[in-house]
This record gives sequence, structure tokens and C-alpha cells, in this order.
Amino acid sequence: MVADHEDLWPETLVTTDTAAPVSILRRQAILLGEKTAGILEAEVATTVGDKGNFTHDFYLVAPALDRYRYRLLTVTHPAALYPISVYSDIYQFEADSEETFKSTLRDLLSSPRTQSLISAMVAQCRG
Repeated sequence: MVADHEDLWPETLVTTDTAAPVSILRRQAILLGEKTAGILEAEVATTVGDKGNFTHDFYLVAPALDRYRYRLLTVTHPAALYPISVYSDIYQFEADSEETFKSTLRDLLSSPRTQSLISAMVAQCRG
């Protein structure tokens, strides 16, 4: 006897225009390379935990220094995207929406601490 192959999915699957945190981080990684003319790069490394939560580590990378990597921040979130938690050596915050995440990420990326790290890494690359 042939098994029934009836489609049980709804006619229209729900989709969202919300950007995934990893997409936002990857875009910032590309922009860092452009803003520093390739002197610095950034990488996003993603892992999935045993409970299905995502972790994204955002690294500053100096190719001229044997690809030295500095973990600037870590983002964790469930499969549902939000809420997210962001950790760095100077910040720890939670965001319940894309807008809140972008706003706080903007603050972290433009912070004096981050700017100092970038300046130091660029100086060492030019050394």
C-alpha cells in the first residue's frame, strides 16, 4: 500500500523581513574591511549549542599579523532570532528587536574602547 503524501503545510508560510543577527554582523564585517582598505578584516564564527541556540563570535582580524584575531563581541540567540544577548569586554546587553540590536551595536562599534583597539591593530599592521 502506498503511503499518503498529502501536503499538511499551510498554503502560505509565514516569513519575516527581520534581519538575522548574523546577517547584521556579517555586513559590519564587510564594512570594516572597506573602511580600513583591507588593513583589518572581521570574521563571524557561528556555532549551534545543544539546545539549538546560536552563538556568533565577531572577531577583528589583522592579516598582516599572521591573521591575529581579537574577539570583539559574542551574540547569542534562540532559533526565533530575538531576544539576543551581546557580550564584550566592556558591554553586556540584551535586545528584543532588530532595531534595539542595531542601536546598541552601533554604540559598541563606535565606543572609545573599540576605536582604540582598531587604531592599535592598524598601527601594528603598518609597523
